Amino acid sequence: MHHFESDALRSFHDQVLQLSTRFTAKEAARALLVSTRHMRSYGEKHKIEFASAEGRTPNQLRRLRKELTALKEETRVKQLQPIRPSPGPNGLVLSPELQRISRDAFVQSENKFLEHLAVLAKTHTVYQAHRKTKVNLRALRKLAHAHGILFVDQVVPFDEEAANTALVASGLMGFNYPGLPIEARTCLAGFLMPMSQAN
Repeated sequence: MHHFESDALRSFHDQVLQLSTRFTAKEAARALLVSTRHMRSYGEKHKIEFASAEGRTPNQLRRLRKELTALKEETRVKQLQPIRPSPGPNGLVLSPELQRISRDAFVQSENKFLEHLAVLAKTHTVYQAHRKTKVNLRALRKLAHAHGILFVDQVVPFDEEAANTALVASGLMGFNYPGLPIEARTCLAGFLMPMSQAN
């Protein structure tokens, strides 16, 4: 009776015994995804005799090859490590140091992206920037607005007439006209505006 150090070794031994009744050492090695040399050495060590390939009919060969392919896939599946479930947002506990490192990395990443976005805004529309950065269009607009970034399609064109009106109005407000009614100030502004436009 054989003594095995683990359940995996016992399982391997049992599989070899089962395969040895129908397959050669080379075929059993393929089924269990080990080298032929290792299988033959294992058989000699544990006194296991493998089947011979002589005398097989074409139908037997086809059936055994099909079974061998299925056994190889089964062995591959068994060797795969099980996927562990994600701990979830509340299941992962970070130390204060890791939290600080994570926070700093996030801030640095965000700053770099904002710098890149500001450069893009000089030559790109919002939609073009969205296509280039792959960021959600709505989220991109909100982020740009929060940081005062204007894209080429968001810059308001210069209104000369409105600017002149503002300049005249601010000029009038800059002087003190004692006793001058508000109506007179408005009239004076209307008189000065065409002059400023002509200049």
